[in-house]
Amino acid sequence: MKIPKKYTLGAVDWTVKLEESIPGAIGMTLRDEATVLILNKLPTEVKGQTYCHELVHTILFSMGKPAAEHDEVFVDAFATFLHQYLKQHK
Repeated sequence: MKIPKKYTLGAVDWTVKLEESIPGAIGMTLRDEATVLILNKLPTEVKGQTYCHELVHTILFSMGKPAAEHDEVFVDAFATFLHQYLKQHK
């Protein structure tokens, strides 16, 4: 799965950065900076899954949901199915 460097949701242009270090995490969404961080050293499959997880967060932010309302169990499950779908339907 190819991870984009940029994408747009609604009126927000998001930037995706592969980082060498993200303290305490393998991925992170910085809403106020419209930036997604992904740990670069992850295996390819885990990197794709992590991207999908953070993508779901950006979608929720675009829908007006504050971070406190992001259910991590839902986000992770949705991201897992999204990742599987995207891999199968290139």
